[in-house]
Amino acid sequence: MSGFSFFTFETWGTIHWVMFGFIAQGLIIGVLTTPMIVLLLSKKSYRDRKEFLLIAFVAIVDFIYVVVNVINSIDRMYTTTISIQLEECLAQPQFFISLIVTQLVAGMSLMVAFDRLIASFYGVWYYKQSALYTFLILIPPIVIGCFVTSVNSWIVVIYPDQNIKVYSLCFTSTLLAENFKLTFHLTKWVCIALAGIVYVIIALILRHKYFRSKYMTKRLSTANKVMSFTTINSIIFHLFPDIQLAYPFLGSNTIVVQCILYSMILDKIFFNFLLFMIFHKELRQMYLKTFLSRFLPIQSSSGNSQNRMFSLRS
Repeated sequence: MSGFSFFTFETWGTIHWVMFGFIAQGLIIGVLTTPMIVLLLSKKSYRDRKEFLLIAFVAIVDFIYVVVNVINSIDRMYTTTISIQLEECLAQPQFFISLIVTQLVAGMSLMVAFDRLIASFYGVWYYKQSALYTFLILIPPIVIGCFVTSVNSWIVVIYPDQNIKVYSLCFTSTLLAENFKLTFHLTKWVCIALAGIVYVIIALILRHKYFRSKYMTKRLSTANKVMSFTTINSIIFHLFPDIQLAYPFLGSNTIVVQCILYSMILDKIFFNFLLFMIFHKELRQMYLKTFLSRFLPIQSSSGNSQNRMFSLRS
């Protein structure tokens, strides 16, 4: 691959500053979401709650996407921009993994939607399942992501006409074999779109279904709300930018435009975090108490004002 060149701020171009922005954005998201993941997995009472364990897994997948994005951005900052073969990009583990992770993030939307559908149909059975059940919903997106990415790489290696020239920055949108590009993207887009349809079905079901326990009804309703909003979030900040990156319908994609679109996908992860905090009062209060109080001089009165900032229904 191209050689590395070290430089000072005075020599930075547009790409360097944009990559620096990606890194900063990723670090901010990581600092916010890591304590939430630790909290959800460290407390047994939270691990025993299906909706909290589900949030933890969604947050972990999002966190992996952020980490991969930050690593790739650091690599691009020190990479000389030249033309190389597509196969050279895919031979680098961090870029191969980035393709898997993009599939995983999209696939999780659909698997979480199915999880909510099962909870709505078979609530009693659902809440009796162990943590293994929640872990199992991660397997299909991982398997599909690995399979689709491997097929793409195989096509590039086997068919020379697919091993085209690309920029050495190796943006994810340029890492696909032309003959497989639509299939790769449809695998993601169909998952996100189907997730939206599933939540419409759930809404129709719950309009005519009642649980004996008011606590169970509220618990299920809150979990469905937050996950349905994360799907809307995915449609706005993941699906639309991804379509524009793959098949520009709003004008050509310059490098700067591509970076803005990738940044929107990172924004999706940040908004997911906000949704989790807004809709789950117990999680929000514990998050503020356990972590923010260690770094900020939060008094009880200010803590109450913090809660009032997020005073949407839990």
